[in-house]
Amino acid sequence: MITSQLIAERLKKICENKGISVNKALSESGAGERLYYNMLSGSYPSIDKIIKLADYLELPINTIIYDDEKIETSMYLIAYIDILGTKNTIFECKNDKDKSDRIVKDFFYVYSILIEAIEKNKSSFKNFTIKYKIFSDNIILAIKYDEEHKLEQFQALSLLLDDFQQYIILRTGNLLRGAIVKGDLFINENFVIGLGLIDAYITESEKINFPCICINNALFNELSENDNFILTKNLNKNYKYLDFLRQFDLSQQTKHQIAEIINMMLISQFNKIKDEHTLEKQYWFYTYFAEYAKENKLQIPNLSYHDKFSIDDNNISVNKNILIKDVTDNLNVIGQINAPTTIHSDKNSVLSTQEQDFLRIYRSSDGKTQTRIMQLIYEFEKKQN
Repeated sequence: MITSQLIAERLKKICENKGISVNKALSESGAGERLYYNMLSGSYPSIDKIIKLADYLELPINTIIYDDEKIETSMYLIAYIDILGTKNTIFECKNDKDKSDRIVKDFFYVYSILIEAIEKNKSSFKNFTIKYKIFSDNIILAIKYDEEHKLEQFQALSLLLDDFQQYIILRTGNLLRGAIVKGDLFINENFVIGLGLIDAYITESEKINFPCICINNALFNELSENDNFILTKNLNKNYKYLDFLRQFDLSQQTKHQIAEIINMMLISQFNKIKDEHTLEKQYWFYTYFAEYAKENKLQIPNLSYHDKFSIDDNNISVNKNILIKDVTDNLNVIGQINAPTTIHSDKNSVLSTQEQDFLRIYRSSDGKTQTRIMQLIYEFEKKQN
């Protein structure tokens, strides 16, 4: 942080290098002879006085305020996090000061949750410092990269993010989307800028469609010794995401409590969702949670997809014909499937070849592909209506 005392010390150093006294510079520049002592006492100088000093000393204004030699980018591990759904909430508060004030209070709560997660993991950061910024619905976490301690740094950052994801979902019901990158960054108390930040932002906003925190496969392999170093799952051929539900060794009672809260959150939010894009994100998280819940024999809500179709352990329910086209880059299924109201997975059920192909495709797909299938079903249904 740039304090008035630091500016005073900076001014004194500049005057010494030029062979003049501080008092002479203050007097002859017209900045005022008391300015130096006022700065030492905690009073910030006005910009007009800084300009007078800069003109007198024949220096750029910024040179009076800070040391150029300390302004440089460094390599950082960067996590860029987006709290999903917040922009819409903010827009809904237009012309409503009470709602706007509540949102501000909510963000202070998010900040307190972040600090709690950092405090829980502070023993992991004993050999390095984590810097963080919160602005609007975005959070930046950064650790100055050290090749010798890269494994330790990545593990500490990942575990912190795992905790933060869990805390946010359980306490606020918000989902997070984010990216971990390595890149050049300058970050201090006032500024954050650099190619690493841009890379993290583009990755989070343009390359990650679902509520998870991802890392490029190449960077993951560089930072970790093996796939068991930190628990992840494959999002697609290029990215892994932090498997935060499985990362911690929890008691069965705690798992049931987590499941109960997530169930209530999912049911509540599915009932409120109106647009397909948000619904796709929510369903992706549902499939991720459902897999975890099945492994641990936890309760899983049976959620309908916009009243158009639903899925549980044993069947996929569809109202009309299904059109599946270009499901993913690696899976192209073109054609129309004449599906009954419910396609059962019971081995004794009599299914047409097309129905069997549909179930085979669906079950062999990853979470992203399954969600895309659901979206295409909905889009086809909407066109038919």
